Amino acid sequence: MDKRIGIVESIWVGTPEMARIIRQLDECRERSRLASEPRCMFIEGESGVGKSLTIRHYLDRNPRRRETDANGERTIIPVLSAMVPVPGSVGGLISELIRATGDPLWNKRTSRLGDETARLRTLIENCSIEMIILDEIQHLAPDGKESLRKSAADWVKNLITQTGIPVVIVGVPYASRLIDRHAQLRNRFSLRADLRPYDWKDRQSQKKLLKFLDLVDEELPFSARSGLAETETAMAIYQASSGLPRLFMKLIRSAAIRAIRQDAAMVRPEDLAVVYEEELNHFNGNFPNPFVTPPQLSRLVPSGDFAVDDE
Repeated sequence: MDKRIGIVESIWVGTPEMARIIRQLDECRERSRLASEPRCMFIEGESGVGKSLTIRHYLDRNPRRRETDANGERTIIPVLSAMVPVPGSVGGLISELIRATGDPLWNKRTSRLGDETARLRTLIENCSIEMIILDEIQHLAPDGKESLRKSAADWVKNLITQTGIPVVIVGVPYASRLIDRHAQLRNRFSLRADLRPYDWKDRQSQKKLLKFLDLVDEELPFSARSGLAETETAMAIYQASSGLPRLFMKLIRSAAIRAIRQDAAMVRPEDLAVVYEEELNHFNGNFPNPFVTPPQLSRLVPSGDFAVDDE
């Protein structure tokens, strides 16, 4: 049983949009090795659309490793990723980046940003870091904090210039003001990707969702298919999650684990119904359980109407 639950928890099915972003990240690294200026990227999207999930998958594809050379053993980190802390600050971000390298003295900070940045640059060189990813970048561009936004933009620009490696920033759409109001950064971040929720009322988006659910169903460790991509079930999953990948994967994973624990041959409607009440209903109290009362097209929640926590 534990092995099957492990399979459920580790399921990864990338959407075409996520696969495109991963290809673009690879291209940024490859082209930056040869170009005179690193190729940087901005990944935007509302909470729950799969930004952080895509980044985690990319990190899994590019794991850190130990190598030994003439100077001894060292850690190679192809891609360094850190989340901007709350409240946002340049100093806090530098500390998170240093901690992400595995430096045991990451919290031994000095009061000078220049010294901390120099320390980070040394780690970047020693660890052969080829790309830096800054997640939740909107924390550096809050409303009414123009001085923070400007100092953060200047710091990111200088980091790119001094290290010569690409920086990828990830955040909600309004985070774009961090770079759009800074001419030099705007030019450097010309490559942008936008992840959006699925929209059942858009035919192409609906087809993509059905394909995604069919692939997820194929990965589930059951003896029979669960029919996740059947129209009524898929519509109910969409209604339950407002088309947000993080929410409907949460729903499917928990329902699959419930089915495994009850020795069922597949994910059943009752599994989805129970999990919806326990884990998702508080996101959308205005609609009945879509796995008990089948949703109608006119009642479908518009994409993006749920307010979910940051990824």
